[in-house]
Amino acid sequence: MSDGDEEARVRGVGVTYEERRGELIEAALRTVEQGGVDALTFRRVATEAGVSLGRVQHYFTNRTDLLRATYAHVQRLTRQRIEADLAKAGVEPSSLLVVRIILRSLVPTTPSRLAHRRVAQMFDTAALEDAAMVKELRTGHTELVDFLALQLGKAREEGDVADGVDPARAATVLLALASGLGDLVLIGHTAAPYAQDLLDEQLDRIVRGGS
Repeated sequence: MSDGDEEARVRGVGVTYEERRGELIEAALRTVEQGGVDALTFRRVATEAGVSLGRVQHYFTNRTDLLRATYAHVQRLTRQRIEADLAKAGVEPSSLLVVRIILRSLVPTTPSRLAHRRVAQMFDTAALEDAAMVKELRTGHTELVDFLALQLGKAREEGDVADGVDPARAATVLLALASGLGDLVLIGHTAAPYAQDLLDEQLDRIVRGGS
């Protein structure tokens, strides 16, 4: 069998390389949801996906490659959830409302979002042991802080944020607060509605220039 024939057999008729790889990443994500990051092995992913071990090995060089790809997918899902929340707000929400929606989206309020937050936390912890994943984690946070700061700057121009507020400092504090409240909800310490009320309260205080 030629290399081309083998590739066609592995991919399947009508299924692109990226689609097949994406299916394996989804199986890897389910594997982590069920058993944690330590459970992420080629064999377990193959079982979860219902394919041969060789199929997984064909699409991923090693476990690190699979881990990084799955982590990148988790990051994409987080962005998609934020984008979905923004879409619900209407065509052109105010800059301050954009900030509020993004921050509130970091506090999980449904079982599916709690599950996603739990898996994201697992990967964030695992990322500390991998330079490439740490870089992606840092980049993601930097982009989010920068975007929040941009929106706060616009909100200041629109008169919704006090003149003395530093958008970059406020964005960093607010992101840390939202992330921390999300963690408290995740471990069952704080109810999601109460956490979001606290977040709204602190956001309103900060944008008014309060401490």
